[in-house]
Amino acid sequence: MKLSACLALFALAGVATAKVFLVPEHYPTVQSGLLNVAHGDTLSIRYSTPNHSRTSFGCIEFNGTKIMVLPRNCEDQNMFGKPRYVEEAGFLPLYLRTTECGDCNDDERITIADATYLVAYVYRGGAAPVGQGDVNLDGAITIADAVSLVNFIYRAGRPPCAEGWIGQRQVNEPDSIFDTGPEMAMDLEGDPWIVWVGKQQTTDREEEIFYTKWEGSSWKAEGLVNIPDSLGDFRPTIAVDDSGTIFVVWHHRFLTDKLETTDIWFTTWNGSGWEEPSAVYTSLDRDDYAPIVSAGGGEVWVVWYEGALVTPVYYNVFASRWTGSTWGQPMQVSPPNNDDNWWAYVAVDDNGSPHVVYSAYRYGAVYYTMYTGSSWTTRVLLNDTTLVQGYNPAIEIDSNGGIHVVWVGIRLHPAVDYDIYYSFSSDGTNFSEPVMINVDDSSNDDGGKIAVNSPSDIWVAWDKEYSLWDTHVFVSHLDGTSWSPEHRLNNDSTMTNLGPTVKTDALGRPWVGWSGTENIQPEVYYNRYVSQPGTSPTGR
Repeated sequence: MKLSACLALFALAGVATAKVFLVPEHYPTVQSGLLNVAHGDTLSIRYSTPNHSRTSFGCIEFNGTKIMVLPRNCEDQNMFGKPRYVEEAGFLPLYLRTTECGDCNDDERITIADATYLVAYVYRGGAAPVGQGDVNLDGAITIADAVSLVNFIYRAGRPPCAEGWIGQRQVNEPDSIFDTGPEMAMDLEGDPWIVWVGKQQTTDREEEIFYTKWEGSSWKAEGLVNIPDSLGDFRPTIAVDDSGTIFVVWHHRFLTDKLETTDIWFTTWNGSGWEEPSAVYTSLDRDDYAPIVSAGGGEVWVVWYEGALVTPVYYNVFASRWTGSTWGQPMQVSPPNNDDNWWAYVAVDDNGSPHVVYSAYRYGAVYYTMYTGSSWTTRVLLNDTTLVQGYNPAIEIDSNGGIHVVWVGIRLHPAVDYDIYYSFSSDGTNFSEPVMINVDDSSNDDGGKIAVNSPSDIWVAWDKEYSLWDTHVFVSHLDGTSWSPEHRLNNDSTMTNLGPTVKTDALGRPWVGWSGTENIQPEVYYNRYVSQPGTSPTGR
């Protein structure tokens, strides 16, 4: 095997009494007790003193149970033809050893001393961990890693560097507020923000919009997004544009001279707090519901559905574009008909174009359209309404411009059954045959949301109702070929868990939030997948 230039051997003269280890620069996994390394990997030598700095060593070849070392310059040498074993190199014997994840002080044990070692490193400028200090696999070494070690040592918690879902955790502070309907977005650093509706049980105030954000190891104390009033705010959604501005949009209830109606409101984060809320769109004679906001390609769009305050009431889908200072005049997305077009969802691609899906409630049809810059394309029907009616669609766009849609399908034959369906299109004109994601059973599956890293890395989360008050949150992963078996994310056994939201962070790992009643009243919960940096979660 021909190898490019690599660093020459560090001279070991004068250290004959020291124990020296070969330590990989990037923490490889261990398979059958052996380092999982590849030809040409760069290793370092390290003395047994933990705070000794690393020094580049050279090229290696790993072959079964032995490591072969070229101790000189290894440029253009054939490692198979001229291998020299460590013990034959004429230098101090070197020991191949993997430092176990969590053994931060390198004493070959995982104890409270390792947690103390991490605390000293994080807060007091102490020596860096010898082994992998990112034991909770969140991409950084923080006090959360020390806490994770303490939980492992004393409370039978998650083992260091264990991959998979971390388990159900609470987002907001336990209180007397009924918290429901969370939605999530990732900021430019890849950290999640969550917004939700909270209803004060101890005051006369109606529903309000709350938020929190992830701060490296825990959630920031929850705060209010809107200005509290006595009427109520519902169904918030959140998006982050290319400049890092955070938008929150919701529908707000208010009173006119004659009646109560709803409008679409929004606010933005100014770096330290929320701007005073104002209207995206106000109509005195129409109700506007369930806005969805999305950003991409330097653009921000909102879609919602609205209907006139007359009988009979028919709803249609509208959209508005952020101009940089105000919202543009609403454009009608769905055709002006009596189909009752509801539950619109939007995703903005890397070119700034909005892609919209919605359901024609009267017929159970799921439609797709996009804005070309001058008009909305002819809508495309995604489902055969004679077999499976569709509702509540969600959409995401991958980096190649591929369009991914999920929705709730109500199968009409042989019996009514709610399931989660998925379809894909590379061009917005031809969509694949819908595929059922969930297990085909007697439960009702609802509330599907989707997050897309690439065409071969897609996550869908939804809730599954087994019986009244017995609903759980599930997730499945598409690796480009097949969907993984559904995996339950909540830990409680017979409580109501509803309305999941799913996004992927800067490392491509999914976070799922939802509303649950583990403690009788609704609170906001989350679960996230952790894995070794550079590896792709499978969800299996």
